[in-house]
Amino acid sequence: MHDETFRYRRFLKIFAAGAIPIIVLVNIHVLFLWNAGETRPYTEVVSRQLASNGLYLTSFATSYYSYKLALAQAVKPDILVIGSSRTMQFRGDHFTVPLTNAAGSAQNWTVAQSFLDELVATHSPKILLLGLEYNWFREELYPHDVEKDEPTRLTQFKLREPFRWIVDGKLSVPQYLAIAAGLVTKTPSGHTGMGIQALVRDKGFFSDGRMHYAPDDFPATDPRTDSHFHDTLPYVEKGEKTFFFGRHVGQPNWERFEKFARTCQEHGIELVTYFPPLARPLYDLLNKIEDRRVYVEELRAKLERFQGIEFYDLSNGTALGSTDCEYYNGTHAGDVAYSRILLDISKKNPSSALAPFLNTDYLKRTIELYSGRAVAESGFAETDFLELGCNKRPIYTTANP
Repeated sequence: MHDETFRYRRFLKIFAAGAIPIIVLVNIHVLFLWNAGETRPYTEVVSRQLASNGLYLTSFATSYYSYKLALAQAVKPDILVIGSSRTMQFRGDHFTVPLTNAAGSAQNWTVAQSFLDELVATHSPKILLLGLEYNWFREELYPHDVEKDEPTRLTQFKLREPFRWIVDGKLSVPQYLAIAAGLVTKTPSGHTGMGIQALVRDKGFFSDGRMHYAPDDFPATDPRTDSHFHDTLPYVEKGEKTFFFGRHVGQPNWERFEKFARTCQEHGIELVTYFPPLARPLYDLLNKIEDRRVYVEELRAKLERFQGIEFYDLSNGTALGSTDCEYYNGTHAGDVAYSRILLDISKKNPSSALAPFLNTDYLKRTIELYSGRAVAESGFAETDFLELGCNKRPIYTTANP
Protein backbone atom coordinates (compact mmCIF):
# COMPACT_ATOMS: atom_id res chain seq x y z
CA MET A 1 0.00 0.00 0.00
CA HIS A 2 2.85 2.33 0.89
CA ASP A 3 4.54 1.64 -2.47
CA GLU A 4 1.32 2.36 -4.40
CA THR A 5 0.84 5.67 -2.57
CA PHE A 6 4.44 6.61 -3.27
CA ARG A 7 4.10 5.79 -6.97
CA TYR A 8 0.85 7.77 -7.20
CA ARG A 9 2.40 10.83 -5.56
CA ARG A 10 5.42 10.52 -7.81
CA PHE A 11 3.14 10.42 -10.87
CA LEU A 12 1.28 13.53 -9.70
CA LYS A 13 4.56 15.41 -9.25
CA ILE A 14 5.75 14.44 -12.73
CA PHE A 15 2.38 15.28 -14.24
CA ALA A 16 2.26 18.63 -12.46
CA ALA A 17 5.82 19.44 -13.52
CA GLY A 18 4.78 19.01 -17.13
CA ALA A 19 1.19 20.23 -17.00
CA ILE A 20 1.56 23.40 -14.95
CA PRO A 21 3.90 25.13 -17.43
CA ILE A 22 1.52 24.19 -20.26
CA ILE A 23 -1.49 25.51 -18.34
CA VAL A 24 0.38 28.73 -17.54
CA LEU A 25 1.45 29.11 -21.17
CA VAL A 26 -2.08 28.52 -22.47
CA ASN A 27 -3.48 31.09 -20.04
CA ILE A 28 -0.84 33.62 -21.06
CA HIS A 29 -1.76 32.98 -24.67
CA VAL A 30 -5.49 33.37 -23.99
CA LEU A 31 -4.67 36.70 -22.32
CA PHE A 32 -2.53 37.65 -25.31
CA LEU A 33 -5.40 37.02 -27.72
CA TRP A 34 -7.95 38.81 -25.52
CA ASN A 35 -5.82 41.87 -24.76
CA ALA A 36 -4.83 42.09 -28.42
CA GLY A 37 -8.52 42.29 -29.29
CA GLU A 38 -8.42 39.10 -31.33
CA THR A 39 -11.13 37.26 -29.38
CA ARG A 40 -13.38 40.16 -28.38
CA PRO A 41 -16.90 40.24 -29.86
CA TYR A 42 -17.35 42.68 -32.73
CA THR A 43 -19.91 44.68 -30.77
CA GLU A 44 -17.24 45.45 -28.17
CA VAL A 45 -14.59 46.12 -30.81
CA VAL A 46 -16.87 48.60 -32.57
CA SER A 47 -17.90 50.29 -29.31
CA ARG A 48 -14.27 50.84 -28.33
CA GLN A 49 -13.37 51.97 -31.83
CA LEU A 50 -16.11 54.58 -31.98
CA ALA A 51 -15.03 55.95 -28.60
CA SER A 52 -11.42 56.44 -29.73
CA ASN A 53 -11.42 56.38 -33.56
CA GLY A 54 -8.88 53.62 -33.15
CA LEU A 55 -7.48 51.14 -35.63
CA TYR A 56 -8.70 47.56 -35.77
CA LEU A 57 -7.49 44.63 -37.85
CA THR A 58 -7.42 41.03 -36.78
CA SER A 59 -4.97 38.48 -38.09
CA PHE A 60 -7.50 35.67 -38.00
CA ALA A 61 -10.72 36.82 -39.66
CA THR A 62 -11.42 35.17 -42.99
CA SER A 63 -14.06 37.75 -43.87
CA TYR A 64 -14.78 41.39 -42.99
CA TYR A 65 -18.53 40.83 -43.36
CA SER A 66 -19.44 40.44 -39.68
CA TYR A 67 -17.16 43.24 -38.48
CA LYS A 68 -18.31 45.75 -41.11
CA LEU A 69 -21.96 44.86 -40.47
CA ALA A 70 -21.52 45.44 -36.72
CA LEU A 71 -19.86 48.79 -37.51
CA ALA A 72 -22.66 49.91 -39.84
CA GLN A 73 -25.36 48.81 -37.38
CA ALA A 74 -23.71 50.83 -34.61
CA VAL A 75 -23.06 54.00 -36.63
CA LYS A 76 -26.33 54.02 -38.61
CA PRO A 77 -24.66 56.10 -41.33
CA ASP A 78 -26.28 58.40 -43.87
CA ILE A 79 -23.85 57.07 -46.49
CA LEU A 80 -22.83 53.43 -46.78
CA VAL A 81 -20.03 52.16 -49.01
CA ILE A 82 -20.11 48.57 -50.25
CA GLY A 83 -17.63 46.90 -52.54
CA SER A 84 -14.44 44.92 -52.70
CA SER A 85 -11.05 45.98 -51.35
CA ARG A 86 -10.88 48.36 -54.32
CA THR A 87 -13.41 50.62 -52.56
CA MET A 88 -11.78 50.83 -49.12
CA GLN A 89 -10.36 54.35 -49.39
CA PHE A 90 -13.53 56.41 -49.05
CA ARG A 91 -13.33 58.05 -45.63
CA GLY A 92 -15.68 59.87 -43.30
CA ASP A 93 -13.86 63.17 -43.81
CA HIS A 94 -14.88 63.11 -47.47
CA PHE A 95 -18.45 63.88 -46.41
CA THR A 96 -20.35 66.20 -44.09
CA VAL A 97 -22.63 63.42 -42.82
CA PRO A 98 -21.81 60.08 -41.13
CA LEU A 99 -20.31 57.43 -43.39
CA THR A 100 -19.46 53.78 -42.91
CA ASN A 101 -17.12 52.20 -45.41
CA ALA A 102 -18.14 48.54 -45.47
CA ALA A 103 -15.89 47.70 -48.42
CA GLY A 104 -14.34 44.27 -48.17
CA SER A 105 -17.58 42.82 -46.85
CA ALA A 106 -18.90 41.79 -50.28
CA GLN A 107 -17.23 39.77 -53.01
CA ASN A 108 -20.31 39.02 -55.12
CA TRP A 109 -24.04 39.77 -55.33
CA THR A 110 -25.04 37.02 -52.88
CA VAL A 111 -22.90 38.51 -50.13
CA ALA A 112 -23.78 42.12 -51.00
CA GLN A 113 -27.50 41.30 -50.91
CA SER A 114 -27.18 39.52 -47.57
CA PHE A 115 -25.29 42.48 -46.08
CA LEU A 116 -27.90 44.94 -47.30
CA ASP A 117 -30.81 42.80 -46.09
CA GLU A 118 -29.31 42.50 -42.60
CA LEU A 119 -28.60 46.22 -42.37
CA VAL A 120 -31.97 47.53 -43.56
CA ALA A 121 -33.67 45.38 -40.94
CA THR A 122 -32.54 48.03 -38.44
CA HIS A 123 -31.33 51.02 -40.48
CA SER A 124 -31.53 52.33 -44.04
CA PRO A 125 -28.83 54.78 -45.15
CA LYS A 126 -29.75 57.70 -47.39
CA ILE A 127 -27.16 56.77 -49.99
CA LEU A 128 -25.39 53.54 -50.90
CA LEU A 129 -22.13 54.05 -52.80
CA LEU A 130 -21.37 50.80 -54.58
CA GLY A 131 -18.07 49.91 -56.23
CA LEU A 132 -18.87 47.52 -59.08
CA GLU A 133 -16.46 44.74 -60.04
CA TYR A 134 -16.53 43.51 -63.63
CA ASN A 135 -16.59 39.85 -62.60
CA TRP A 136 -19.73 40.30 -60.47
CA PHE A 137 -21.67 40.24 -63.75
CA ARG A 138 -19.99 37.24 -65.36
CA GLU A 139 -22.01 34.37 -66.81
CA GLU A 140 -21.14 31.88 -64.04
CA LEU A 141 -23.00 32.22 -60.77
CA TYR A 142 -21.08 32.59 -57.53
CA PRO A 143 -21.66 30.23 -54.59
CA HIS A 144 -24.53 31.14 -52.28
CA ASP A 145 -22.45 30.95 -49.11
CA VAL A 146 -22.08 34.03 -46.94
CA GLU A 147 -18.93 33.71 -44.86
CA LYS A 148 -19.39 35.07 -41.37
CA ASP A 149 -16.69 35.24 -38.76
CA GLU A 150 -16.99 34.77 -35.00
CA PRO A 151 -13.91 36.23 -33.29
CA THR A 152 -14.73 34.92 -29.81
CA ARG A 153 -14.24 31.32 -30.88
CA LEU A 154 -10.88 29.94 -29.70
CA THR A 155 -9.39 27.69 -32.38
CA GLN A 156 -6.24 25.63 -32.71
CA PHE A 157 -5.10 28.03 -35.41
CA LYS A 158 -5.42 31.02 -33.05
CA LEU A 159 -3.48 29.15 -30.38
CA ARG A 160 -0.75 28.01 -32.75
CA GLU A 161 -0.19 30.84 -35.22
CA PRO A 162 1.29 33.54 -32.92
CA PHE A 163 4.15 31.20 -32.03
CA ARG A 164 4.90 30.86 -35.72
CA TRP A 165 5.02 34.66 -35.96
CA ILE A 166 7.61 34.68 -33.18
CA VAL A 167 9.68 32.01 -34.95
CA ASP A 168 9.40 33.93 -38.25
CA GLY A 169 10.42 37.21 -36.61
CA LYS A 170 7.08 38.94 -37.25
CA LEU A 171 6.39 39.24 -33.52
CA SER A 172 9.06 39.57 -30.83
CA VAL A 173 8.86 37.81 -27.46
CA PRO A 174 8.84 41.17 -25.59
CA GLN A 175 5.95 42.35 -27.81
CA TYR A 176 4.07 39.12 -27.13
CA LEU A 177 4.49 39.39 -23.36
CA ALA A 178 3.66 43.10 -23.28
CA ILE A 179 0.44 42.53 -25.23
CA ALA A 180 -0.47 39.58 -23.00
CA ALA A 181 0.04 41.79 -19.93
CA GLY A 182 -2.26 44.45 -21.39
CA LEU A 183 0.56 46.99 -21.66
CA VAL A 184 0.19 47.62 -25.40
CA THR A 185 -2.91 49.58 -26.38
CA LYS A 186 -1.46 51.93 -29.02
CA THR A 187 -0.31 51.37 -32.58
CA PRO A 188 3.22 52.41 -33.59
CA SER A 189 1.84 55.76 -34.81
CA GLY A 190 -0.05 56.39 -31.55
CA HIS A 191 -3.60 55.41 -32.45
CA THR A 192 -5.64 53.31 -30.07
CA GLY A 193 -5.35 49.83 -31.51
CA MET A 194 -7.04 46.45 -31.43
CA GLY A 195 -5.95 43.37 -33.32
CA ILE A 196 -2.39 42.19 -33.92
CA GLN A 197 -2.17 43.86 -37.33
CA ALA A 198 -3.05 47.21 -35.79
CA LEU A 199 -0.90 46.92 -32.64
CA VAL A 200 2.21 45.56 -34.34
CA ARG A 201 2.05 46.82 -37.93
CA ASP A 202 -0.06 49.99 -37.62
CA LYS A 203 -2.50 48.59 -40.18
CA GLY A 204 -6.26 48.44 -39.92
CA PHE A 205 -9.66 50.00 -40.29
CA PHE A 206 -10.52 53.32 -38.68
CA SER A 207 -13.95 53.82 -37.15
CA ASP A 208 -15.30 55.06 -40.49
CA GLY A 209 -14.36 51.68 -41.99
CA ARG A 210 -11.64 52.89 -44.34
CA MET A 211 -8.36 51.04 -44.60
CA HIS A 212 -5.17 52.51 -43.15
CA TYR A 213 -2.21 50.80 -44.75
CA ALA A 214 1.03 50.12 -42.88
CA PRO A 215 4.36 51.61 -43.97
CA ASP A 216 5.74 48.11 -44.47
CA ASP A 217 3.03 47.45 -47.06
CA PHE A 218 5.04 49.58 -49.47
CA PRO A 219 8.75 48.90 -49.08
CA ALA A 220 10.96 49.62 -52.07
CA THR A 221 12.38 46.62 -53.99
CA ASP A 222 10.11 44.12 -52.23
CA PRO A 223 8.65 41.13 -54.12
CA ARG A 224 5.21 41.84 -52.60
CA THR A 225 4.93 45.16 -54.42
CA ASP A 226 3.51 45.48 -57.92
CA SER A 227 6.69 46.89 -59.47
CA HIS A 228 5.90 48.32 -62.91
CA PHE A 229 2.53 46.52 -62.49
CA HIS A 230 4.18 43.18 -63.30
CA ASP A 231 1.78 41.39 -60.91
CA THR A 232 -1.52 42.99 -61.92
CA LEU A 233 -1.10 43.29 -65.70
CA PRO A 234 -1.36 39.48 -66.02
CA TYR A 235 -4.78 39.69 -64.30
CA VAL A 236 -6.07 41.51 -67.37
CA GLU A 237 -4.21 39.35 -69.87
CA LYS A 238 -5.18 36.00 -68.32
CA GLY A 239 -8.64 36.98 -67.08
CA GLU A 240 -8.03 36.69 -63.35
CA LYS A 241 -9.60 38.27 -60.26
CA THR A 242 -11.86 41.22 -61.25
CA PHE A 243 -11.11 40.44 -64.92
CA PHE A 244 -12.38 36.86 -64.62
CA PHE A 245 -15.29 37.01 -67.03
CA GLY A 246 -16.26 35.88 -70.51
CA ARG A 247 -17.42 37.82 -73.54
CA HIS A 248 -20.94 38.64 -72.36
CA VAL A 249 -22.79 39.71 -69.22
CA GLY A 250 -24.52 36.81 -67.48
CA GLN A 251 -28.28 37.14 -67.06
CA PRO A 252 -28.45 35.40 -63.63
CA ASN A 253 -25.91 37.78 -62.12
CA TRP A 254 -27.59 40.75 -63.81
CA GLU A 255 -30.86 39.71 -62.17
CA ARG A 256 -29.11 39.64 -58.81
CA PHE A 257 -27.97 43.19 -59.41
CA GLU A 258 -31.56 44.16 -60.28
CA LYS A 259 -32.74 42.60 -57.01
CA PHE A 260 -30.09 44.58 -55.09
CA ALA A 261 -31.21 47.82 -56.76
CA ARG A 262 -34.87 47.05 -56.02
CA THR A 263 -34.04 46.50 -52.35
CA CYS A 264 -32.43 49.94 -52.25
CA GLN A 265 -35.46 51.53 -53.91
CA GLU A 266 -37.90 49.78 -51.57
CA HIS A 267 -36.06 51.25 -48.56
CA GLY A 268 -35.64 54.75 -49.98
CA ILE A 269 -31.89 54.38 -50.55
CA GLU A 270 -30.25 56.31 -53.40
CA LEU A 271 -27.93 53.89 -55.21
CA VAL A 272 -24.75 55.41 -56.65
CA THR A 273 -22.55 52.96 -58.57
CA TYR A 274 -19.20 53.22 -60.29
CA PHE A 275 -16.34 51.24 -61.85
CA PRO A 276 -13.23 51.82 -59.71
CA PRO A 277 -10.20 53.27 -61.52
CA LEU A 278 -7.36 51.27 -62.99
CA ALA A 279 -3.75 52.30 -63.47
CA ARG A 280 -3.14 53.42 -67.04
CA PRO A 281 -1.28 50.28 -68.28
CA LEU A 282 -4.11 48.02 -67.07
CA TYR A 283 -6.81 50.27 -68.51
CA ASP A 284 -5.06 50.36 -71.88
CA LEU A 285 -4.59 46.59 -71.94
CA LEU A 286 -8.23 46.02 -70.97
CA ASN A 287 -9.31 47.97 -74.03
CA LYS A 288 -6.87 46.19 -76.36
CA ILE A 289 -8.09 42.65 -75.61
CA GLU A 290 -11.26 42.24 -77.67
CA ASP A 291 -13.17 39.84 -75.40
CA ARG A 292 -12.50 42.00 -72.34
CA ARG A 293 -13.43 45.21 -74.17
CA VAL A 294 -16.67 43.77 -75.61
CA TYR A 295 -17.77 42.56 -72.17
CA VAL A 296 -17.06 45.88 -70.45
CA GLU A 297 -18.78 47.86 -73.22
CA GLU A 298 -21.87 45.65 -72.95
CA LEU A 299 -21.94 45.96 -69.16
CA ARG A 300 -21.42 49.74 -69.30
CA ALA A 301 -24.30 50.13 -71.75
CA LYS A 302 -26.67 48.06 -69.58
CA LEU A 303 -25.78 50.08 -66.48
CA GLU A 304 -26.21 53.40 -68.29
CA ARG A 305 -29.70 52.35 -69.39
CA PHE A 306 -30.74 51.05 -65.98
CA GLN A 307 -33.33 53.32 -64.38
CA GLY A 308 -33.27 54.57 -60.79
CA ILE A 309 -29.52 54.52 -60.13
CA GLU A 310 -26.47 56.69 -60.76
CA PHE A 311 -23.66 55.02 -62.67
CA TYR A 312 -20.18 56.36 -63.41
CA ASP A 313 -17.46 54.64 -65.40
CA LEU A 314 -14.33 55.82 -63.61
CA SER A 315 -12.09 52.98 -64.78
CA ASN A 316 -9.84 55.41 -66.65
CA GLY A 317 -7.87 56.78 -63.74
CA THR A 318 -5.91 59.13 -66.00
CA ALA A 319 -9.15 60.90 -66.93
CA LEU A 320 -9.62 61.67 -63.24
CA GLY A 321 -6.28 63.46 -63.16
CA SER A 322 -4.48 60.62 -61.35
CA THR A 323 -1.03 59.44 -62.31
CA ASP A 324 0.10 55.86 -61.81
CA CYS A 325 2.02 57.08 -58.76
CA GLU A 326 -1.31 57.43 -56.93
CA TYR A 327 -1.93 53.66 -56.93
CA TYR A 328 -1.16 50.95 -54.40
CA ASN A 329 -1.06 48.51 -57.29
CA GLY A 330 -2.57 48.31 -60.74
CA THR A 331 -6.11 47.68 -59.53
CA HIS A 332 -6.15 49.61 -56.23
CA ALA A 333 -6.17 53.40 -56.38
CA GLY A 334 -4.98 55.30 -53.32
CA ASP A 335 -6.34 58.04 -51.08
CA VAL A 336 -5.75 60.92 -53.47
CA ALA A 337 -7.44 59.16 -56.36
CA TYR A 338 -10.54 58.62 -54.21
CA SER A 339 -10.72 62.32 -53.51
CA ARG A 340 -10.57 62.84 -57.27
CA ILE A 341 -13.39 60.31 -57.77
CA LEU A 342 -15.84 62.27 -55.64
CA LEU A 343 -14.97 65.62 -57.20
CA ASP A 344 -15.31 64.07 -60.65
CA ILE A 345 -18.78 62.73 -59.82
CA SER A 346 -19.94 66.13 -58.56
CA LYS A 347 -18.50 67.79 -61.67
CA LYS A 348 -20.14 65.35 -64.08
CA ASN A 349 -23.43 65.41 -62.23
CA PRO A 350 -24.05 68.41 -59.92
CA SER A 351 -27.43 66.82 -59.12
CA SER A 352 -25.84 63.62 -57.82
CA ALA A 353 -27.27 62.33 -54.54
CA LEU A 354 -23.73 62.65 -53.15
CA ALA A 355 -23.22 66.31 -54.13
CA PRO A 356 -24.92 68.03 -51.14
CA PHE A 357 -22.88 65.99 -48.67
CA LEU A 358 -19.37 66.30 -50.12
CA ASN A 359 -16.69 67.99 -48.02
CA THR A 360 -15.34 69.75 -51.08
CA ASP A 361 -12.68 71.79 -49.26
CA TYR A 362 -11.26 68.62 -47.69
CA LEU A 363 -11.19 66.81 -51.04
CA LYS A 364 -9.43 69.67 -52.82
CA ARG A 365 -6.95 70.11 -49.99
CA THR A 366 -6.09 66.41 -50.04
CA ILE A 367 -5.30 66.59 -53.74
CA GLU A 368 -3.31 69.80 -53.31
CA LEU A 369 -1.17 68.39 -50.50
CA TYR A 370 -0.66 64.78 -51.61
CA SER A 371 -0.94 64.77 -55.40
CA GLY A 372 1.22 61.99 -56.85
CA ARG A 373 1.08 59.84 -53.71
CA ALA A 374 -1.01 56.83 -52.76
CA VAL A 375 -1.31 57.68 -49.05
CA ALA A 376 -2.73 61.01 -47.87
CA GLU A 377 -1.19 61.18 -44.42
CA SER A 378 1.28 63.63 -42.94
CA GLY A 379 4.74 62.12 -42.52
CA PHE A 380 3.81 58.73 -43.96
CA ALA A 381 6.99 56.95 -45.08
CA GLU A 382 5.88 56.10 -48.62
CA THR A 383 8.52 54.89 -51.04
CA ASP A 384 8.53 54.58 -54.82
CA PHE A 385 7.34 51.01 -54.31
CA LEU A 386 6.01 50.68 -57.86
CA GLU A 387 9.45 51.73 -59.15
CA LEU A 388 7.98 54.23 -61.59
CA GLY A 389 10.26 57.13 -60.70
CA CYS A 390 7.64 58.70 -58.41
CA ASN A 391 8.61 61.46 -55.97
CA LYS A 392 7.43 60.01 -52.67
CA ARG A 393 9.20 62.26 -50.19
CA PRO A 394 7.31 62.53 -46.89
CA ILE A 395 4.99 65.50 -46.57
CA TYR A 396 4.60 66.98 -43.11
CA THR A 397 1.66 69.20 -42.31
CA THR A 398 -0.46 70.02 -39.30
CA ALA A 399 -3.25 71.20 -41.56
CA ASN A 400 -6.31 69.00 -41.81
CA PRO A 401 -6.82 68.34 -45.54
